Amino acid sequence: MIISTIRPYYNTRSDNMANLIRVKVFPVGQKPYWQTMENKLVEFQNLVGGWIEPIMLPHKDDEPAIVLLVNEEGKIIGLPGNLILADREGVTAFERRSDFLCGTVVACRAEGENFASLRKEDIPALCRWIGARGRLE
Repeated sequence: MIISTIRPYYNTRSDNMANLIRVKVFPVGQKPYWQTMENKLVEFQNLVGGWIEPIMLPHKDDEPAIVLLVNEEGKIIGLPGNLILADREGVTAFERRSDFLCGTVVACRAEGENFASLRKEDIPALCRWIGARGRLE
């Protein structure tokens, strides 16, 4: 398996300004977009349409920890396929008959036990895993 699951619940802070983060949202069949949102579990659940399952992408020590958040029951309830993950050689997991993500996918950083803002400089690392061939359309 090329992905690893991390703890499903993260700490949140109570102050509103520090609690805003910027994420990249990948809706099914639509162009991805940036969104600024409150760093609260319920906000992530609203975006993916249910309980969240965080999936940490593999990364080197000098790279940011990027997390993809999906609906935990997306496949079970029949959400449409959205993203295919690629391995380091660039062969998609789909071609290896492995795994793909269903429903809306939200990308952010993991810093310790908190979700954090995804940055523009994180996009190349994210693209290595979902890339141009990573959309199911």
